[in-house]
Amino acid sequence: MKHLNDMKKVLMLLVMLCISLFAPAQETAEPSYNARFAKEVISAYINSKHYTNVSVEIYSSSSHPTDFWGLPEYPYVKIKIYDSDNKKIYSKKLKRSKLYIFDTGKNIQIGQANMTTEAILKKTDYGWTLDFDEKGDL
Repeated sequence: MKHLNDMKKVLMLLVMLCISLFAPAQETAEPSYNARFAKEVISAYINSKHYTNVSVEIYSSSSHPTDFWGLPEYPYVKIKIYDSDNKKIYSKKLKRSKLYIFDTGKNIQIGQANMTTEAILKKTDYGWTLDFDEKGDL
């Protein structure tokens, strides 16, 4: 009986080890504040319209931004998108949104605390791609 219990413990240990080794790893990210960057994007879907060869500028506010009068404001992300002729396609301040840059640097997301994702930038073998929907229907 004692050997049976020991074997059960060893078997459970092996099962847990296998699960931890073969379970898919998920990326995590904390919000990034005071970040500013630009990316050249080869393919972009912006509010259901397709664009190619655009540039994206993203700016995230501080963790406790203030308005012109010094009053507290919610964190926000500003996004500007330009076409290949440097003509502005889209510009907006996404209120209550935060910027998330994942560990590998290949995924960048803009979203809200309620898990609404407004933009996803992904790095592929060919370059960066963008999916953007200001309503968060991604």
